[in-house]
Amino acid sequence: MADDFCSAATAQSLGIVRGAAWWYVNWSGRFSANILDSVFGYLGPRITPSVTLIILIVWFGALICAAASTFRLLLDRPSISVCVLTAAVLLFVVVEITPNVGQSLYWGQGMRSVIPPLILGTVFAMLVTRSAIVPGIKFGWIVAAAALTFIAGGFSETYVALQTVSITLALVVTLLVHPRKRRLISILLAGLIGSVTALGIVVSAPGNAVRRTPFPEPAWQPLLRISLDGFLQFFTKLFATKLNCLSLVGLAVFAFALGGFFFGEKRDGPSSATLLSLPIAGLLLLFSCHVPIAYGASLNLPDRTLVIPAYLLVALLFVWFVLLGIKVRSGLGKSAWAAAAVVVFLIFFAGTAMYAGLRRAGLAPAFRNYAHEWDVRDAAIRDAKSRGDRFVQVRRLYNLAALDEVEPDPKILWLTKCVQDYYGISVLTDYDGQPDANADYRQRQSELAAEAIKTPPLATPATLNSFYKPGRGVVRFFKTDASYDQLKTHYESQLTQDGWKLIGERKLEIFQRYPGAMQALFCKDGYAANLFYTGAEAQRLGYNYSLAINWGLSSGFVWGVEDCK
Repeated sequence: MADDFCSAATAQSLGIVRGAAWWYVNWSGRFSANILDSVFGYLGPRITPSVTLIILIVWFGALICAAASTFRLLLDRPSISVCVLTAAVLLFVVVEITPNVGQSLYWGQGMRSVIPPLILGTVFAMLVTRSAIVPGIKFGWIVAAAALTFIAGGFSETYVALQTVSITLALVVTLLVHPRKRRLISILLAGLIGSVTALGIVVSAPGNAVRRTPFPEPAWQPLLRISLDGFLQFFTKLFATKLNCLSLVGLAVFAFALGGFFFGEKRDGPSSATLLSLPIAGLLLLFSCHVPIAYGASLNLPDRTLVIPAYLLVALLFVWFVLLGIKVRSGLGKSAWAAAAVVVFLIFFAGTAMYAGLRRAGLAPAFRNYAHEWDVRDAAIRDAKSRGDRFVQVRRLYNLAALDEVEPDPKILWLTKCVQDYYGISVLTDYDGQPDANADYRQRQSELAAEAIKTPPLATPATLNSFYKPGRGVVRFFKTDASYDQLKTHYESQLTQDGWKLIGERKLEIFQRYPGAMQALFCKDGYAANLFYTGAEAQRLGYNYSLAINWGLSSGFVWGVEDCK
């Protein structure tokens, strides 16, 4: 749901290239994500079932190659089985600790802005490590480095900021510590040029001004406070469950065992300064992830985007504990109890991973049921369109990623518009939630309350009145030339006389633009009266305003909170 319909509708009406350009001008500077969204939107739902599997396979392959390349710094011929196992451990831990893996990996629009740059960043890291081993400077590698960071930077403001800071830091360290490694410096410099170029394109997009409309003006003053708050919240969410903690500890022990027992005596151990500086640099990089959104929107990162710092943290922990294992390997070789303790914990970690995998696999029936229900609803909408109907009413779908859904009365005008543009027909959903023992009584009370409210002069019922039958209350749709203020004054007078209390009002958005649409919420004895005014969207939606009397639902007046509870 949600943004997927928006990108699909735009791509199908404008084409892939023009659709991506439209988003760049009207919404976001994420040029790589815009193109990928347009491609998937143009292909439609038939590609969706394969996407997550393809992404995981590609990500897994990139990690295997990166592990092999990195291990060559320590061994002449690293074992392919160890590289595969390392990739599996890293990928498992990242997926397990991500706060909202449903939105980060399974939701198309969300995944396409956060996972592809991580894969491309992994490939770039492989290129960097190989340049430290292979003699000579290869021009093709330099071009590939710039291309990888340029494309990766076009997916996300968060990632391009992290990428630019990390490459800059790596380049400075290389120049200070290894000034003669010209091939490594060339790769890093090319990567930095690609990243800075992508950053410039992302920042200069005309659509950024549109997207920032609801948020405060960018300011430096609260930047540190908001960024620090997001940084601390990230760690709070990271260690929120025992399984997350066990996964991270398991990763650390696995990496320590590799460094202490597998890599042998081939290389000298890292210096104490390296072991000390790496966590400091890591914290700086993790903090940089939270700066762009704190500056641009005065917000913390949404949970789906936290997969980016989570991936960085997993990589840093792995590298640091491998280095620690190499540092203390001489003492480990003489201690049988240490080896035994590591083996026992790794067995426990493997059991933890199996439990987590089985638990996630247990969600398969819910996913299959959702896919089936989506197909049924999709077919019903298309059948109504083929019959020439103006509206279609379908069942609600409850997804595990906590994504928005078209509501009984449109609380999110942009989503309503995107679904209508995609199908070419207005789509409304009925209530299909938990049964209420007093449903018949409460439904009758809602109907009586609606009947008692007088309609303002010159307001005529819209065609939706004879079509739309909600399951938990009454919704009436009207056409009128009256303004929102006139309607609010009329209904406030009518409702307050009958004991209703005005809770408040809010603007309704469409692509975070405000077309004059408004919502006013009244409450009485657990019942809600929602006045929706459609503003400039009236012609498209087919009505100027609606009045909904219901119970036990959320209109979105306060997100995730039931009205008048």
